[in-house]
Amino acid sequence: MLITYMANAFTLISGFGSMYIITNYTSVEVYGILAIIAATSGILTNLVSARTSEAIVRFVKEEMIKGNKENIKLILFIGFFIDIFIGLIILGLFYLLANFIATTFIKDASYTYEVWIYSFITFFTYIKGVPYGLMQTKEKFMIINSFTIVENFLKIVLLVFIVFYLKEIKLIDIIYVQILVSIVSFIMFLSYFIKIYKKEYLEIPLRKDTELIKRYWSFNIKTFTSSFLKAGNQKLDTLILGYFIDPKTVGIYEIIKKIVATPLGFLASPFNLLYYSKLVELYTNKKYDEFKGLIYNITLKITLISIVYLAFLLMLSSYLIDIFDLLLKVDILRLYIILLAPYAIPYFWWGRVFSNAVDPMYSIYTNALYMFLYFTLVIMLTYQFELIGLLIGIGLSKIITSNYLFKKLKYIKG
Repeated sequence: MLITYMANAFTLISGFGSMYIITNYTSVEVYGILAIIAATSGILTNLVSARTSEAIVRFVKEEMIKGNKENIKLILFIGFFIDIFIGLIILGLFYLLANFIATTFIKDASYTYEVWIYSFITFFTYIKGVPYGLMQTKEKFMIINSFTIVENFLKIVLLVFIVFYLKEIKLIDIIYVQILVSIVSFIMFLSYFIKIYKKEYLEIPLRKDTELIKRYWSFNIKTFTSSFLKAGNQKLDTLILGYFIDPKTVGIYEIIKKIVATPLGFLASPFNLLYYSKLVELYTNKKYDEFKGLIYNITLKITLISIVYLAFLLMLSSYLIDIFDLLLKVDILRLYIILLAPYAIPYFWWGRVFSNAVDPMYSIYTNALYMFLYFTLVIMLTYQFELIGLLIGIGLSKIITSNYLFKKLKYIKG
């Protein structure tokens, strides 16, 4: 647990450090443009993603319990094939849509190249899904978190380097840094994966198991459908602001969201990583009461700590305005923080784990509902009330969809 929090602390520091460097050495608008490009990357990835790392955890864990290494090797091969194939599709989508994204959401066609080149960050991040999934299944959390620390340390060091080396930082320089970091991260994960593979699976024969392949594809189709539906809502808030308002407003929103939500994500993310495999095991062994109790207990603690943190932020509002040059009144920032609370509190940390362990259809239903709310409630409120409307809309959407899964958890067998 300690090394996981250390890794997340590095991620948190790196994120705030990057935000400070970009906003102070370029502008809030450039930060907003980068956020729009990253949001587009998230949406396009979800359009075609099969969430391979989650499938690896689910199926490799099951085969480990059975002691079937032949099936584990087959699962790894299938996963790698899917990831490479989808990664290439992502590159192609970015190439075809780069100009449209730049003109529609950034409102400046000169950023077409930046949009296209950003796709390589997405590519190298996506294709490390199998190594990450296997390491998570093997509970190599120390190694995973060590790689995360190296990745974030390298990112901030390179950003500081270009600040002092270049007379003027441009958006493309920031993207080049992130591409380099994503390549280094992929190499680290791949190297350790090869080490595990050589030791445990190299000499194991690769054999076809039709029943396993059918179950794997059935799971992948459900997670693909879920991700496809999620493409309609994940990061859509950023694109909605870019379309209806401008990149500068996006920059202000993303800064506030990072201040409010990122530390809370830091609080919750270790539990997702550490208990994913455990929850799958509990459900597989039909220990339903333990399954629910673990989720309820952790969720209560996370929520209480989150409320204390949000109260702390409200007291520090004036200092935050000065640090990031937000050009907002204190009362307005406090209102934004309060409205972001339903979205930011990570009481929903267990949602994807629960869905994957119990029934992937739950994730599909949740994302379909969330997408419907985004394309109706959120867009309507943003059009009428701009940023305040968006905050109200996403808060209500999060409450409604979370309530659906809490009911499913409540009535699980046992």
